[in-house]
Amino acid sequence: MDYLEVLKKAFNITWKHKYLWILGFLVALVGGGNNFNSSFSNQSSSQEWAGAGKWLESYLIVILFIVLILFVLWFIFWILSIMAQGGLVGAANGIESGEEMGLGRAFAIGAHYFWRTLGISILLGLVIFIMVMVFVVPMVLGIIMIAVQGKQAAAALVASLICLIPAFLLLVFLLMIVGAVIGVIHNYAIRYAIILDKKVIESIKKAWGLIKDCKTETLIMFLLLLLTSSLYGMAMVIPGLIFGLPSIFMIIAGAAGKSVPLLAFGAFGIMVLVFVLAVFKGVYEVFHSSAWTLTFRELQPPDNN
Repeated sequence: MDYLEVLKKAFNITWKHKYLWILGFLVALVGGGNNFNSSFSNQSSSQEWAGAGKWLESYLIVILFIVLILFVLWFIFWILSIMAQGGLVGAANGIESGEEMGLGRAFAIGAHYFWRTLGISILLGLVIFIMVMVFVVPMVLGIIMIAVQGKQAAAALVASLICLIPAFLLLVFLLMIVGAVIGVIHNYAIRYAIILDKKVIESIKKAWGLIKDCKTETLIMFLLLLLTSSLYGMAMVIPGLIFGLPSIFMIIAGAAGKSVPLLAFGAFGIMVLVFVLAVFKGVYEVFHSSAWTLTFRELQPPDNN
């Protein structure tokens, strides 16, 4: 397989078909997990705490309504992101096959295979969750059992924690490896479901079989995309410095000086940064998804294409 040609084609799909950026943006927006931080003044006056409590009680319905609206919006975008994942796969496959593609058709493909895409993600996510529980729960229970024995077990507790450090590091390493393998299984399984119209369980089984049959090709492509992801991450430091640092300084200065304009400008800068990063991440998602779709096509037997 010509790996550089695959990456070149993926780049051309990303650049020439910019409507796919919308799908990539939806995937990045929900998958990115935006964090919102709030700052509160730390006062010791019981009267002020009482006043805050009354304010919270007075506006509790409004706050709950806002939280509900935000949850509904998140849920809508989450559904759209699942469709967008399938749409990116279907669009890249259609473009490579010479079909006429557009945003509407890409979304239609994603909507048609929504439940299969979701099912594959849930099943593979459960595998990771179960593995974490199998390793973490016994470790935590062991520490608790030693700790509840009292002061006489303090030395045993310290010794156990020291011994658990290598085990914990090994666990993290193993989970990274397993996570990477499951990530590749996820990539292949979704493409079996969408491109070859396979069911959820069958798609996962065939994805694992494809990895076993094409270990070298899959590993090389994984490492190449890991490299491009690292380069992308380093490039994203630039907008972070341009928008992030000044915004953080303005928020700190605004909080210290109780300046509402500075706080507002700082918050606006953070929102701009989040949007810019989501846009760039969306573009990269198109490239990344297209590269795996083209790799999948290359690795399929001629009678499956």
